[in-house]
Amino acid sequence: MSDTKQDANERAGDRADFEDAVAFALGRVDDIAAEMDGAFPTLGDEPLHYEQSGVEGWTSSFWTGICWLAYEYSDSDRYRNVATDHLEAFRTRLAGGEVNTHDLGFLYTLSSVAGWRLTGDEAARQDGLEAADYLADRYRPEAGVLQAWEGYHHPDWSEEWASGRFIVDCMMNLPLLYWAAEQTGYDRYRDIAATHADCTAEYLVRDDGSTAHTFQIDVETGDPLGVETHQGFADDSTWARGQGWAIYGFALSYRYTRDESHRETARAAADWYAEHLPEDGIPRWDFDAPDDHRDTSAAAIATCGLFELSSALPHGDPDRSRYENLALDTLSTLTDEYTTEGEDATGILAHGVDNKPDDKGVGRSLIYGDYFYLEGLVRALTDWQPYW
Repeated sequence: MSDTKQDANERAGDRADFEDAVAFALGRVDDIAAEMDGAFPTLGDEPLHYEQSGVEGWTSSFWTGICWLAYEYSDSDRYRNVATDHLEAFRTRLAGGEVNTHDLGFLYTLSSVAGWRLTGDEAARQDGLEAADYLADRYRPEAGVLQAWEGYHHPDWSEEWASGRFIVDCMMNLPLLYWAAEQTGYDRYRDIAATHADCTAEYLVRDDGSTAHTFQIDVETGDPLGVETHQGFADDSTWARGQGWAIYGFALSYRYTRDESHRETARAAADWYAEHLPEDGIPRWDFDAPDDHRDTSAAAIATCGLFELSSALPHGDPDRSRYENLALDTLSTLTDEYTTEGEDATGILAHGVDNKPDDKGVGRSLIYGDYFYLEGLVRALTDWQPYW
């Protein structure tokens, strides 16, 4: 058998496995929906179970996004109804002024924007545009970045420490601004997002394609002040989830801007990621950490980024199939070895790491890991159009 035919047969086997994996995941979605009863999943005492939470925090929209994915894949109104019911909670959050966060992109892309894309709900579209306005307000023009945090967000942070500080995670918040520019015709949203991406590439992506977690720029002078980590192992290490955010975020930025520097930054981050993976393809929570705690959420995020990057490359580029095959291989490993199948659980993926330096959520299900795993499966099986 030729290598080409063997690869095709192996990928056909993957498809059947992925279809089974989606069926398993949808069963877990049903379990989560029953346990949440209209609330949102958050970390609990049991590593493979979620506890109920309100719409606060940065992770609530991943549950809504899972429900939109489940609806799109299955065409079942029960998932659409859960996701639609969530929209009022996100609307209430806007009305209540709970908007002082750069994670508005995560929150309103996977809830309101996805809802508008799938159902044409005009009120959801307006919610997304309002959230984009609040996100744009975080732009610090002299620094050229969206500020990540305020001092009150953490007991050890001061306003001086937080001022002008941005993080690699925010690359995934930029699609909300790009989308708002398309919807309104106002270039300011796009300019803010693209400038932030350029600053992230300059200060958080190293020459070899690895990434740092945070960087600070003086908001009055624009002078660079230095790099630091919050969730990684060390200031000069590579936090695995951050590497995934970079791959996916820069690939998405290219989708909107067609700026080839964004695509090449995604490619550099993807190449570094691929070259430093352990044998089974699931990274440690930080590539430089001395322990072996794997982070399935990082693997799932990178998988979606690799699919997006692959689709951004011309058909004659050999990296197109290389990135796609790495994404498929990672999905296969997650499906075969890292789900909660057979466990007393409501989460879909096990072995996620939320914040290792704080010993928070190590070796457990994470709702964002579950979201990106299901998105990856849907990408592998359908011609999916991103909510991002």
